[in-house]
Amino acid sequence: MDMRQAKKAIQETARRYGVSEKSVVQRIEACILDAVERAKEKGDTATLREWKAMSSSGGIPTAYEAVAYMGDKVSKMGQP
Repeated sequence: MDMRQAKKAIQETARRYGVSEKSVVQRIEACILDAVERAKEKGDTATLREWKAMSSSGGIPTAYEAVAYMGDKVSKMGQP
């Protein structure tokens, strides 16, 4: 999934729930930050590497980067 598709998926989610795209992005990014903080607290380096892999900058991914990355992962599930 590319960034354009990720943006479209977030926009569709916002439309379905009757909220703004910005509110969906904020909620996703709050969840990402929470997950990253918990991984840091636990010293879970594998999970931290996975989060960093989602980001083009190697840091904490944006909501769009996370959705695009996870979309790719899901689309590859069950493929040989």
